[in-house]
Amino acid sequence: MVARLFPEGGEARLLLQVERLPRPGYLHLKWFREEALLQEKALFLEGPGTYEARFPLEDGYHRLLGLWEGRPLFQVDLGTPWLPDPEEVKDQGDR
Repeated sequence: MVARLFPEGGEARLLLQVERLPRPGYLHLKWFREEALLQEKALFLEGPGTYEARFPLEDGYHRLLGLWEGRPLFQVDLGTPWLPDPEEVKDQGDR
């Protein structure tokens, strides 16, 4: 299985190429912006072939998680995750 995510205007398009499956079933998709879950979808995969799904796209970092039978199968990302500035001193509590 090969999963690719493409930005297209205000949407992100998942292009999923399935080469083989142990059996037909549902692929659960979880769409995140930063750490917030925005949307969940399920695609029924009948067998080998190409499948598509679309998700709303805004500014920032997005992540799509694909789950098969409750287990993570893939993760694809768009954008750059926010990371704290390593030079910034944070309160580390009592030292």
